Amino acid sequence: GLHIGVAALFAALLAKGLLWLLPISMHYSPRVIIVAVAALPIASFYAIVAGFSLSTQRALIMLSCFLVIILLRRQTYLLQTLSLAALIIVIIDPLSVLSAGFWFSFSAVAILLWASRAMRFSNTAIAHKPSKALDKSIGQSEFTNKSKEKLIAFGLAQLAIFIAMPLVLSLFTGQGSLLTPIANLLAIPLVSLTVVPAGIAGLLISYFSLPLAAYFFAIADFFLSFILLLLNSLEHFADMLRHGPLNIDLITYQSSLHPIIFGIALISIIILLGKRGLPTYSAAVIIWIVIFNPLNFAINSQQSKLEDSDLIVTQLDVGQGSAILLSTANYHLLYDTGPKFSEAANAASSVIEPYLATMKIKSLDTVIVSHGDSDHSGGANYLNQYGNVKEWLLGGTASIERLTLPVNSASENDYNQQRCRQGQAWIRDGIHFEILHPSSANFNSENDRSCVLSVKTQHSEHALILLSGDISRRVEAHLLNHTRDKLSADLLAVPHHGSASSSSVAFISAVQPSFALISAGHRNRYRHPHKDVIARYSDRDIKIYRSDRLGAVQMIYRHGKWLGPYCARYKAQHFWDKFNDDGQCIGSISLL
Repeated sequence: GLHIGVAALFAALLAKGLLWLLPISMHYSPRVIIVAVAALPIASFYAIVAGFSLSTQRALIMLSCFLVIILLRRQTYLLQTLSLAALIIVIIDPLSVLSAGFWFSFSAVAILLWASRAMRFSNTAIAHKPSKALDKSIGQSEFTNKSKEKLIAFGLAQLAIFIAMPLVLSLFTGQGSLLTPIANLLAIPLVSLTVVPAGIAGLLISYFSLPLAAYFFAIADFFLSFILLLLNSLEHFADMLRHGPLNIDLITYQSSLHPIIFGIALISIIILLGKRGLPTYSAAVIIWIVIFNPLNFAINSQQSKLEDSDLIVTQLDVGQGSAILLSTANYHLLYDTGPKFSEAANAASSVIEPYLATMKIKSLDTVIVSHGDSDHSGGANYLNQYGNVKEWLLGGTASIERLTLPVNSASENDYNQQRCRQGQAWIRDGIHFEILHPSSANFNSENDRSCVLSVKTQHSEHALILLSGDISRRVEAHLLNHTRDKLSADLLAVPHHGSASSSSVAFISAVQPSFALISAGHRNRYRHPHKDVIARYSDRDIKIYRSDRLGAVQMIYRHGKWLGPYCARYKAQHFWDKFNDDGQCIGSISLL
């Protein structure tokens, strides 16, 4: 969005320069109109070249509204023009209000407008000082004063974004980076003043002279390389602090804002950027205390410290795939890593890692990849390289081939990776984990080689949850013949996303679950879960919680009883989709 404005500014300055060269006199108003007319086509051209993404569309509409107001010679408040732009965008795309990018864009512009108003108020106050005091306090040339004012305006704009945007970011994501303001301060001016103008100039000149355009592209490449060098140096510095003795993490902070705290912060920002002049120290201190959260977590944390034999089960919404997080007092196990969407995108980077950051989980003690199908192992490689995973258990045949050594690992000796085998068992915080499958029996199907995990309290024969991967009826029959006494569980992760090839009547009867978790993509091409499978569970009064309808689902076992479910879409379901019924949820997963 900023680059749309830079392109418009580039065109406006070019038009203004050409008008200055013309041997004719022209009143101020026609000059402004000509400059505005010149800015819009260049900005539109840049938006098209940039791919006309949603962010560029928003920026172009916002710019168009401001330029149209200028062309119509209408006097209006800037915030009214911004509101008009928001209205037009919502009319064109009503669902844009559900996008975080929509709110980020308009929040940033509104913050800058507030900051500019505060700056104008400050300048007006200075202008009304007695002339002697003014001369004494400044004592510089008019040119120097204007340069100083512009520098102060730029600094105030950066300060406003620096203080206010982390609040907006925390509200939407619960996390942010302390390096972001520094990176923005370095990168944004350099990109806006060098890379983008040189790139636009090179693109336009390339239609007439490729050799001349190459010089401009070389300039853009030089500054871009310099910017990347600066950013890489910042990241390297942050890594040194994070892995140093102080364990300071500048890259990610968590701040899950309680509505009361958010209200306090919002009032502080209004004071900070309102009509009362330059920022006050008290308002800034209040905002930073709120965002960087000594009190924040204490107010917002409804999830008190877990005790022995307590368990939290979270089925993450990764679409057509599987990712289930099991958490005890001091132990975190991830069962499956979700699908891989493309070479650059996977469930681990887009869903699992952000959730772990929000929950302040810095490492995973164990990750189980049930088998090698990409909808279960798609995020494994990302977690393996960029996550902090202490131990891997791998099912199937392809899983181990999909993983590579971690970035920071010196050798395979530093890397705990082993196959799932029947009989593997361990105890953490009063919770007993046991692998029931695969056994030594020969199963050719990758699905039938899935890791089956039983989780129960240490002194109980009845399991809390049974995780079954993508096993078919053949493996279900094998489990019934060899481990029937270990199958009963309160909570069952339904095999193979509710496929008709699994969930036999005999298997369901042996498990006897009270709750069934189904992880499936919304309107997936496999039509999971199958209606007959749903009927088998429903006929036995088993409560079914589906990720395609409820989003992420969380169940909590505490003090010997289950609490939940808590759902990601609680009170926020898609009102246009009749299937998204959250009536069976008791609260939002985001509150935990």
